[in-house]
Amino acid sequence: MSNRTLIVLVAIAAALFAFIYFYDRDRMTTSELEGRKDRVFVEFKPELVEALEIQGAAGEKISLVRSADVEGTSAGAEREWRIEAPRKLKADGSAVREVLSALDFLIKQRVVVGAGERGKPQYGFGTPAVRASFTIGGAKTSFVVGSQKGSGDTVYLAVDGRSDELYAVEVDFRESLDKRLDDLRDKHLVEGSLDDAIAIEVDRGAGKLSLARDDEAGPWRISLEGAEMLAADDQVAALLADVAGLLAQEFVADGADGASLGKYGLDAPTAGVAIRRASGKDVELLVGKPCPGDGRVHAAVKGSGTIACVADGIGEALARPAARFTETRPLVFAQDGIETVKITRGGASLVLERDADAGWKAAGHEGVAIDPDAVAELLGALREPRAKEALPGAEAIAGLGPVTASVELVQEAGRGPLRLDVFAADPKAVAGGGQRARRGGEEGVLVFAADPFASLRAELLAYRERKIVNGLADEAEELEIEGPAAQGLVREGGVWRLEAPFETGADATAARNAARLVAEVEVERYVAERAEEAHGFAKPYAKVTARFAARPGGARDAGPATAGKSATLEIGAGAAPDGSRFARFQGGDGLVFVLKKEKIDAITVPLVARDLIALEAGDLAKVTIHANGGSLTALREGGSWKAEGDAADAAALDRPLGELGSIRTIRGASFGPAVGFEAPVLRLEAWTRKQIEGGAAPTVLLFGSKTADPKEDGYTARREGVDVTVIVPSRLVDEIVALVPAAPSAS
Repeated sequence: MSNRTLIVLVAIAAALFAFIYFYDRDRMTTSELEGRKDRVFVEFKPELVEALEIQGAAGEKISLVRSADVEGTSAGAEREWRIEAPRKLKADGSAVREVLSALDFLIKQRVVVGAGERGKPQYGFGTPAVRASFTIGGAKTSFVVGSQKGSGDTVYLAVDGRSDELYAVEVDFRESLDKRLDDLRDKHLVEGSLDDAIAIEVDRGAGKLSLARDDEAGPWRISLEGAEMLAADDQVAALLADVAGLLAQEFVADGADGASLGKYGLDAPTAGVAIRRASGKDVELLVGKPCPGDGRVHAAVKGSGTIACVADGIGEALARPAARFTETRPLVFAQDGIETVKITRGGASLVLERDADAGWKAAGHEGVAIDPDAVAELLGALREPRAKEALPGAEAIAGLGPVTASVELVQEAGRGPLRLDVFAADPKAVAGGGQRARRGGEEGVLVFAADPFASLRAELLAYRERKIVNGLADEAEELEIEGPAAQGLVREGGVWRLEAPFETGADATAARNAARLVAEVEVERYVAERAEEAHGFAKPYAKVTARFAARPGGARDAGPATAGKSATLEIGAGAAPDGSRFARFQGGDGLVFVLKKEKIDAITVPLVARDLIALEAGDLAKVTIHANGGSLTALREGGSWKAEGDAADAAALDRPLGELGSIRTIRGASFGPAVGFEAPVLRLEAWTRKQIEGGAAPTVLLFGSKTADPKEDGYTARREGVDVTVIVPSRLVDEIVALVPAAPSAS
C-alpha cells in the first residue's frame, strides 16, 4: 500500500468519525427509541431544544431562545434562556425546565387515527387552549392542545405534519404549557449577584446606613456618627444576598414612569438601598406601600420600569440596626495567613515568625521550640471574642488612657498589616467589664464585658513547646519515686517489677505512665525562668527519677538526660486549687512549669501489679468467709464448692469463689501498715490442699470500707502480710458478703 493510499484511507476514517461524532451523537439509539415509543415526542431531548413558542389561553404569544454555548464555559454547564417576545426579558430557568420536562415525558394515553379527525369539534382544535412549538437542530415542531376534554382526565393534542393522528394526553399537560409572560420571566428584581459591590447606602426612613470598601476584595467599613469602623463582612454579604435574591411574587406593572410611582408608594419609598458596583452596573432598590393581601410590599429597581409585589421581609432586612453591621471581633484574618506576630506588654516585646515548615519560631531565640497550639490560642483570642458594644468617634478615643498591650500581625503578601491596642478597663464600668481595645487607626473603640486578652503575653515562656522530651517511656529501665508513695521499680526483659519498699510484680501500664511523666512531660504552662521560694522546691512534694536505656535522636529536652543516663523531675508546691503543682527538672535549664493533677496522680499511688491479691483459685480446697457478724466455711469437693452444714446453695458458691483467681485491682492506694481494717466488711481465709496437709496458716484477704468516690465503686483491700492497700471493684466483694446471712440483732 502506497503512502498516498494510506493518507486517503486515514482522511476517510477521520471524516466518518467526525460525522458519527457531530451528527449521530445527538441521535437516540435503537434501545432508547424503543423505550420511548409511548411518548408523543419520541426523539425529544430537552438539552437540545434551541427555541420555544407558547401561546396560551390569554392569547399572548411568548417566544424563548436558548443562548449559544459560551467559550470557556465548563462542560455540562446549562445555557441560559431568554424571552424574545413580546418583550426582551431574562427567562426563569426553572419554569422553562418544567415546560421541557412536560414535553419530554408526555405519554400517549390513546391514539385517534383517521383523516379529517382533527377538524371535528369534539377535540377543541378550532379554538385551541394552547399553541406551541419547539426547535431542535433547526427543525421546528409545532402542535396544538385542544380546548375540549376527552374521556377521563385527558385532552387532545395534534402535531403539525401528523394529519392522520391525534393523541389523548393527561389534562395536566395543558396546564403545564398554558403560561403567561409573567410565569416564564425571571422573578429576580436584580440581575446577577452583587459580589462586585463597593458601596452601599441603606435608607430606612429614620436614618441612613453607609457601607463602603476600596475594592471588591477589601474589607467593608461602616460609617457611624461620621466615624468609620470595620464592618462585619458576613452581615454585609447577607444584606447583599437579600437584595440579589429578592423575587417577585407578582408583577404589577412594566414600563412604569415617575408619574405612576406614587400609586405604589415608590415616589417616597419607606425604605431603599443604593448599591454602587465595580462593574458600573449600579442598583437602587425601592420599597413602597403594602400590596393587597398579607405579607407583601411593592418594590422596584429604579429605572427598570418594573414594579412587583415581594415578601415584606425585605423591609425588615433593610431595617437592621447599624450595630448589626459593626464588626465586634477584635481583628479579622485567616489564621493560616499570618506570617509574623509582634506582642508588646509591660515594656517587653516578643516577635513570633512562621518558619518555612509552617511552624513558629521566636526572633532572637534560636533553638527554642515554639508550641503551635499556644500561638493558635493567641490568634484565637484576637479573632474570636465579641465586643459587647462599639463606641465610634473622637470622644470615645480620647477617654482611653495608656495602652496596656498591643499586637501587630503581618499577613501574607498582598494583605495589609493589622494592629490591636488594648487599654485598661474602664474604672466607671461594672465589675468584670469595660475592657477596651482599638483596631489600628480606627475611629472607634470596642468594649468587652470581660478581658479576652490575657493571652497577649510578651514572655517567651508563654509560647514555648509544652512537651518536654527526655527519652522514650518504653526505654526507661529504672524508676525511683520519692513522695506520698515512695517506691522503686526495675524493668528486666521488658517486665516491670517493684523492688522497694518490697519485691512484687508491678502494673505495666501504671509504671509506663510514671515513666512517661519524666520521659515525655506535657506541661500545662510555664511560669518562671528560675525557681522561687513559693514554688516549693526546698521541700519537694515528690521526685521522680527515670533512667533510660536509649533516647531518640534529635529529641528536645529541658533536662540533662542522654543515652544511658537519667532525668529527675521535681514536683513542688500547689499551683492552684485544682490540684496542679509547680515542677522542674533537676540540672536542666531551670524552667518552672505547672503539671495537672491527673499527671501527678501517676506517681502518688503504689504501682503494684493488678493481680496482687488474686488467689490460685484452681488450687483452693477450703475457704472461710467472715462477714455480716457471722461466718461460712466451704469445702471444694471435685469441681464444686459445698458449704458446711449446707449453709449456702452450692451453685451460689461456685461462681464468686471461682472468681477469686481473677480479682484485679482498680489502683494502688497506699504503702504501709493497714489503716481502716479494724472491722473489715469481709475477711476471707483460703487454704490450698497443700496448706491443709502441712498445717500451714491460710492466705488472708481483708476488705475494708467502700471508697469515697461513687464512680470508682470499690473497696479498700489487702493481702495479710503485704504492706500495701489497694482498691478492688465492689461487685465480687458484695456477692461474697451476701453468701453469709446477717447475724440476728441482740434485741
